[in-house]
Amino acid sequence: MENVKVNRTLVPEIHAIDNISLLNLQKINLIEGVTCYILKDEQVDLCRIDWVIPAGLIYQAKKLQANMAMLMLKQGNAKYNDRELTVLLEFYGAKWNYTIETHYINMSLFAIKRHFLALLDVLYEMIHTSLFDQNELQIILDQEMQKYKVNVERNEWHADKYAATALYGQEHPYSNNLLISDFESISIEDVKNYYYDTIYYAHGDLFISGNIDDSILNQIKKIFSRLKIKKSYKIPYIPKQIAAQNIHHIKGPQSTQASIRMMMPIINKAHKDYMLVVIVNTILGGYFGSRLMRNLREDKGYTYGIYSQIVSLIDDAHWVVSTEVDNEVKADAIQQIYKEIRNLQTLQISEDELTKIKNTMLGQLLSNTDGVFNRIQSIIGLYKYGLDASQYSKWTTEINMITSKQVQSIANLYFDVNNIFEVIVY
Repeated sequence: MENVKVNRTLVPEIHAIDNISLLNLQKINLIEGVTCYILKDEQVDLCRIDWVIPAGLIYQAKKLQANMAMLMLKQGNAKYNDRELTVLLEFYGAKWNYTIETHYINMSLFAIKRHFLALLDVLYEMIHTSLFDQNELQIILDQEMQKYKVNVERNEWHADKYAATALYGQEHPYSNNLLISDFESISIEDVKNYYYDTIYYAHGDLFISGNIDDSILNQIKKIFSRLKIKKSYKIPYIPKQIAAQNIHHIKGPQSTQASIRMMMPIINKAHKDYMLVVIVNTILGGYFGSRLMRNLREDKGYTYGIYSQIVSLIDDAHWVVSTEVDNEVKADAIQQIYKEIRNLQTLQISEDELTKIKNTMLGQLLSNTDGVFNRIQSIIGLYKYGLDASQYSKWTTEINMITSKQVQSIANLYFDVNNIFEVIVY
């Protein structure tokens, strides 16, 4: 074999990222009332199906209904008991998972291709013939209540709760605040009512990815054609109840440390300026080298970490800063956060820092689209806001084209410090 000498003194050529594509998505009406989005990759030996259902927290008549219903799907059905389900999934090396959001529930099944057809039948039994046993529900409730009791001993938990309540109100699904009484009052009938009113008759869409062939599509069509699908159901309207005061200082269970949350309303993913706001947030506190991290962690040593993020919801969104500091420095930590926001509003960012931010964000977008299964998750994230697969290309252009002057303008337009709700639990 010929030895190839590599000159390691030469720096590899850097290529600009000017386009990120999520195309090659196939869209078909496999079943009446259900749209199927298919992203194929014959190079992998894995298959995945995601069932995205409009049945999230906002559809609950009582708190905990969605969580309990989903937890109980693995507790036994007409064909398999809970132990048999667990053994079966482990035997096939499969992963069944779910996420509960405010508007959607996402059920997913992920497995090796040669076992996927058999596992689709298991998925059908879980969805269609679950038993919803009272004793199993009580076991789950006891476990979840114990987790709740552990959480309420943490200042961070109270800070998150009070911040969400200040912005949305105690009863709004976007705050999702739980009380011990919620665990004590929910019944098996509550869980069944929610399940059969939403998930069982769901009109959600399917996202199928991986090494997909006609036999898998035909089996999916066979299984989901047996489900009783409703065309649509009404989303209940729950108004927000915004707190009258912006500043909330609360005594928490931990006396030596303060949990800080600063939260305000902002635009969501469907807005035309969304990516521009994300860029400003990234500069401020959206990654490890952010201004907040450099100020409060590296320069002052107030905290191990401080981050800000935009939480995009279907009908709303909020921006939030989260950190934990010693009680002695909590007041100055708050002032330093306001200082960094005002610096973005009054001083233009340098070209060097902006270039670093652009490269960081483009790298994150590339990571989000690396491989067929990351791509399908990115597509699902767009789908929920009525956006199509071309959105990543648009966002790539916006990141590349933004200027220092635009950053300053966006900071002034959307980061009004007068709109911030300040919560400290100490």
